[in-house]
Amino acid sequence: MSAQNSTLRRLWLIGGIAILLLLWVLSLIPQPPTFGVKNEDKLFHAVAYGGTMWWWGQYWPALRRRFQLAIVFTLMGIAVEFIQGWTGWRTFDTHDMVANGIGVLLGWAMVQSPAGSLLSYLDDAMRRRAEKPGR
Repeated sequence: MSAQNSTLRRLWLIGGIAILLLLWVLSLIPQPPTFGVKNEDKLFHAVAYGGTMWWWGQYWPALRRRFQLAIVFTLMGIAVEFIQGWTGWRTFDTHDMVANGIGVLLGWAMVQSPAGSLLSYLDDAMRRRAEKPGR
């Protein structure tokens, strides 16, 4: 593994941790941001879990690891809903669990598509740039 690759993977890891922290914070704060669109929270759930699956699926590209990630993120989406119900300021919602699961499936599909190669593409671009003469 090149130093460039190591640096990029470290940054990708930090970004993934930040995404997870943001997901938990937004899931547990009393008043999450809204835009006044009907059922927007379901869309937010699907996008959040889809983006998380897509991000981490690139960090660990092995198929077995992606299955594990999908299971972990689906279980996390279920756990978040139970925790929300216990907070007293958020509510338990099985429809949110479904939206989270749909998001994980969409993220899985994205990571299997060309969009799932972004980390590899960036790594290759950094390597080519570093290998240019005069650098």
